[in-house]
This record gives sequence, structure tokens and C-alpha cells, in this order.
Amino acid sequence: MNFPSKPWTNGQTAELITGSTFVYDSAKGAWLLQTSATEAEIYSMLDSDNQYFKGLITTIDGQIAVINSDIAALNARIDSDYALNNDKHALLDAAVAANSTRIDTANARADADSDRLTAVDTRLTAAEGEIDTLQGQMTAVLSDASDNGAAIAALYLEADSDASEIEALAATSSSQASTITGILASLDSDGVNIQQLRTDLEAEITTTNSEVSDISARLDSDEGVIQDLQTQIDALGTGSLTELRNDLDSDSAAIQSLRTDLNAEIATTNSEISSLQSDVATNTSDIATNAANIATNTSDIATNAADIVTAGRTYKQASAPSSPNAADLWFDTSTGILFSWDDTNSVWVQTQ
Repeated sequence: MNFPSKPWTNGQTAELITGSTFVYDSAKGAWLLQTSATEAEIYSMLDSDNQYFKGLITTIDGQIAVINSDIAALNARIDSDYALNNDKHALLDAAVAANSTRIDTANARADADSDRLTAVDTRLTAAEGEIDTLQGQMTAVLSDASDNGAAIAALYLEADSDASEIEALAATSSSQASTITGILASLDSDGVNIQQLRTDLEAEITTTNSEVSDISARLDSDEGVIQDLQTQIDALGTGSLTELRNDLDSDSAAIQSLRTDLNAEIATTNSEISSLQSDVATNTSDIATNAANIATNTSDIATNAADIVTAGRTYKQASAPSSPNAADLWFDTSTGILFSWDDTNSVWVQTQ
């Protein structure tokens, strides 16, 4: 429509539509058709209003479809991220639990091996002490036996010397009977002494033999203890303390390797957790952005819905409606005239 410049005056005429003259009624605030418009023009105006509304509805439907698509995509992404995070957390928890079990097992084995080695070392130390004691006792016994043998040899030498002297005296002193008698008496006395020495020596030898038997018995007992210790060492390993210690070193190396692997796996896990946290932060930012977009789109929808509700209303009354909106229609019951609201120029215009 071709409206004249404002302000308009009551009774002012203008050809708003080509071939149709309108007159302004200030009391109604409307342009009234002075020359009747054709029915085709009226239908054209109504069709134009109808197309306007259809276009507006199509635009709003498109915006709603886009918003619904964004919401569905956002929900799908949130569900996917949630499921992925749960799977990763489950894998990490399982790996940590498995490594903890392996470390506990290795530590328990190391503690058990250490305790067993300590017990073996203690028993070996005790056995070595007993062996040293027995060796000292054997040395003492052998020393006593050597001393006794020397004493016996000395007695035999002394007896041989006495016999030689007797023979010499018998050969050279047959006239010295009294001397010979004294010598014989002395010899008898020496024989008695020798017999006593032999008796004492035999008793000491018996005692020594008994002590040697006791020592042998103790050695046999210690050998049994040592054999038992060796059996226990065999049960621990191959029977060699060195190999057992080598096994312990091997276990320590294995534990260290497990710790190294665990530290590497923990570092990898921490890296994955950092990555997950970064993804969560990104997703949180995306969610916030999408939420803001949804809020904006919701506001636009509310505004458009309000426009739809308030636009295109039809009034049937004698006075001009207040607060009209674009494409509103007013049927003036006092004149029977139908008006359409021109929102651009804020004026009612007669349609027929």
C-alpha cells in the first residue's frame, strides 16, 4: 500500500491501492475505502495475509525441528561419553586390582623367603657353633691322648733302663748281694709303680674312649641335624644356599619388574584420566554452549509462539480494538465494514 506521509488529517484521501481511493477517519483511526475495491483485490489481500501466516508457521516449525535435532544429538553424545567413561573406569579399576593382587603375592612370597632364609641362617650358625665346640673337645682329647702316650713311653724307657742297670749290676756285682737285694727291692717298687701307672693309664684310656664315643655320638647327632637342615634347604630350593639366594634375587628382580610395569601402567592410567578429564571439560563446555543455544531458541520459540497467538486475530465490535497486531481483522458492527491492521503504519485499513 502507498500511504501518504504523516500526520494524516480527518477526511484526507489517498490512493492506497492502485485504482482504489481511501479516506482517513480520525475518529476511528482508520482509512476507509471510498471507491469499492474489486472482490479479486480483497481475496488477494486475504491470500497475502494467509501466506504470511503460513510462512511464519513454516519458519517456526523449522526452528523447532533444528532445536529437537540439536537436543537429540546432544543427548546421544552425552550418553556415548557417559558409556565410554564407564567402560574406561571399569578397565582401569580391573587393571589396578590385578596389579595390586600381583604385588601382594610377590611381597608375601618375598617375606616368606626372607623368613625361611633367616631361620636357615640361624640354624646354620648354631650348627657351626656346635661343630666348633666339638672340634675343640676333640683337640683336647687328642692332646690328652698324646700326653698319656708320652708318659707311657717314658715309663717303658725307664723300665728298660732299670733292666739294663740290673743286668749290669748282676754281671759285675755278684759279690754285692746286699746291693742287689736293694736293687731288686727298688725294681719291685718300680714294678709296682709301673703297674699302678698302667692301671691309671688304662682307666684314663677307658675314660677317653668313653668321651670319644660321646663325641662321636654327638657328631652323629649333629650330622643328623645338619642333614635335616640340608633337607629343609632342599625343600626351599635346589639344596644350595647360594642358589636359594639367587632365587631370592630373582624374585626381587621380578618384584622390581612388576613395580616398574605397575608404575608405567599407573602413568598411562593417569594420562588416560587426564585425557578423560579434558574430554569431560570439553563436553561440559559443549553442553553449556548447547544449553545456552537451547535457551536462546526456546526464547525465540516463545516469542514466535506469542506472535502466533497474538497475530491474525479477528475482532467484531463497534469501536476500534486496542493493541492490535499485524494482520488483525476488525469487523465494525456499527458500519458493517471489515478492516485489516497495517502494522508498519499502525493504522486500520478498510478491506471492503
